[in-house]
Formats: sequence, structure tokens, C-alpha cells
Amino acid sequence: MKNHFKVFNTLMLAIALVSCSSDDGSGIDNANKLIISASTTDVAVGDPITFEVTLNGDPVPESEIYINGESVVGPEHTFLDKGSYNIVAKMAGSLDSEELTVSVYKVDVYVAGREHNGAQYQAKYWTNGIETVLTNGDQDARAQSVFVSENVVYVAGIEFDGSNNVAKYWRNGTEILLTNDGLTANANSVFVSDGDVYVAGSENSSIASMAKYWKNGKEIMLTDGSQAAQTSSIFVSGEDVYVAGNEKNGSKYVAKYWKNGAEIVLTDGAQQAYAESIVVSGGIVHVAGRENNGSYNVAKYWKNNVGVALTDGSQPSIANAVFVSGEDVYVAGHESNGSNYVVKYWKNGDEVVLTDGSQNAYATSLFVLGDDVYISGYEESGLNFVAKYWKNGEEIVLTDGNQRASARSIYVAKSY
Repeated sequence: MKNHFKVFNTLMLAIALVSCSSDDGSGIDNANKLIISASTTDVAVGDPITFEVTLNGDPVPESEIYINGESVVGPEHTFLDKGSYNIVAKMAGSLDSEELTVSVYKVDVYVAGREHNGAQYQAKYWTNGIETVLTNGDQDARAQSVFVSENVVYVAGIEFDGSNNVAKYWRNGTEILLTNDGLTANANSVFVSDGDVYVAGSENSSIASMAKYWKNGKEIMLTDGSQAAQTSSIFVSGEDVYVAGNEKNGSKYVAKYWKNGAEIVLTDGAQQAYAESIVVSGGIVHVAGRENNGSYNVAKYWKNNVGVALTDGSQPSIANAVFVSGEDVYVAGHESNGSNYVVKYWKNGDEVVLTDGSQNAYATSLFVLGDDVYISGYEESGLNFVAKYWKNGEEIVLTDGNQRASARSIYVAKSY
């Protein structure tokens, strides 16, 4: 009898446990719990997002979707403000879904360049089309490169001091001098990694310009000044610093880059060649530039030091920027149509034309964010040049064309 009583108690306990596991106390079975998913959980302001609600694997379009506690109509929604949003699905007779968090970011487009004020060029940059002037216009200046890190805007460039060009960069508009020794210098590219600021440039010696870069203001020499040399682009990957540029071999410029100060030569020096941009992705080094074929400059890029021509060389062309996104390699530049330069880019070697060739136009820099391709540059307008950039082929004008201007560098950042 006692054993039968134990068996009975055990059976009742098991039934109670099963009952608890399928009941939250409200009389609703956990098997009736909604599940909500989204086409993405990281979306830009203004871009649509689609939600799907299911119950036991089947869609339930009659369910309601709540965003931060407010009901919305339909499975598609467009967020108008950046931030973090909690999404929940509800339906009578079912348990609410677990919260789904969606992060909404704003895309900010930064472009560095210069514009004439009637007397001198002023260095400036634009944030979503709104200009920030970096110099007062008393002396000639230009902004060459822009980089954004943790909401801080870094711009590298030069300003004439009455005798020489001085290399410098600006941090949120505050000037930091890199040279002040009475020698002409250039600051052409800026990169920020782990809080360290790297600027690539050059400075004249008594014989020729020397390639160098600065890390947090401290210079690192790349050449000895016995031959003219310049740098054009800098990229940092982990502990490795890559700098693209060129150096004369006595009569011709040789395209090359330096990795932690050690040079890697890209061309044989038989023809003029220039390395203009460098990016490292997955341990692969990509460099964009140009090499003369005896008649014209030919746009090309090098992948792990192997050159790839982007044009057939029948017209002059230049590649000024390279960017890698996932498995795709983008190169921006311009090519003559026989009368004018035409802005274009190549995605994995396939050409995309951005201007109609009726006026000279030039591409200077490139950035890719998701599926969006941004290219900075400038285009002829009467007697002047207009600073602009293109997003997926659509032009965004930065200046009115009343004075000469150019956009030299572009950086696209997410802000949450």
C-alpha cells in the first residue's frame, strides 16, 4: 500500500511539472508563443524594414506589432530617427513574442576639399552638405583627406605660411601642426586606429622631397631624400602601417608602398608610375594608381603586388582610390573620352560611368557602405570647378560654381 501511494504521488508530481512547463499561469500554452523576426536588425534612417510574425512556424498576419510600446500598421516600417528600438508582436490568445531589438543609424557623409574665396583657397570640409571652414583665407590652403573616429573629424592638409606649405591636420576644427621648420611639406592622407593618428605626406630636403608619415605628430622617415619621393595614402591594419606613394629611380617615378617602413616596389621603373591609394583586407594589399604605357597613363590597381589594368590604354586614365567591401574591390578614377575626362568606377573590373563627358570631371576618393557607393570629385562648370560627390551615380553638389572648388576625400560614418 505504501509503495502504491509513493507511485501515485510521483505520478501526480510529474503531471504537475508538465502542466507548469506548458502554462505561464495565465492559462495560455507556451506553444502559442509568437516569434517575431526582421529583414535586418541594423538599419539606416529612412530605409524600410520588414517584420514577420509566426506561430508554430506559420505566418500570422493578423498579429499586431508594437515598437517601443506603440502599435504600428503593417509588417513594413521606416524609422525616421536613429536609436535603439524594442519590437514586440502581440495577438489575442497567444503569448507575446520576446523583444527584438533594432538599431537604427544615421548615415553621415564627410567630404574634405577646398574652395577659392576670390583671393586664396580655403581648406574646408562638408558634413551632409554643410560646410565647416578650417582656414581664414589669408593664405592658400587645402584639405586633402578626412577620417572620422568616435564622432571626431580628422582632416589632413596644408596651409601656406607666407614662405612654405606647412603640413598639418585638424581635429574637430582645431589645428595641429606637423611641420614648422621652414621647409615645404605636404599632408595627404589621415587614418586613425585605436586612438592613434597617422598622417602620410612628404617634406622637402636640401636635395629632394622625402616620403614620410607622422604617428601622433612624431615623424617616421620612409626615404632618405636622395631621390624625390611622396606618399599619397596611409592604412593601418592591426600593428601594421601601410603607406602608398612613389619614388624616383633617377629618371622615372616608381610606384611602391611601404609596410612598417620596408618598401615593396610595384613597377619596374621603365615608365612613370604612381601609387595613389592603399587598402588592406583579409591580409591582401590593394593599391590603386597609374602607369604610363609610353603614350598615356593607364588606370590600374595592384592586388598583392600583381598589376591589373582597368582600361585599354588608348586614352589617358587615372585610378585615384581603392576600397574593399566583402569580396568586392572598387576602384575610382577618370578616363578621357578624347575630349574630356569622365568620372567612373570599376567594381571587380566592371566599369560604371558617372558623368556624361560633356565637361571635364575628376574622381578623387571612394567609400562603400553596404550597397551604397560614394565617390568624391569635382566637375567643370564654365570657368570654374564645382565640388561634389556621387552616391550610387546620383550627384550631390557641394558648391555653387561661383568660385573654383574641389572635393578631395570622402568618408561615410554611421551614428547611432
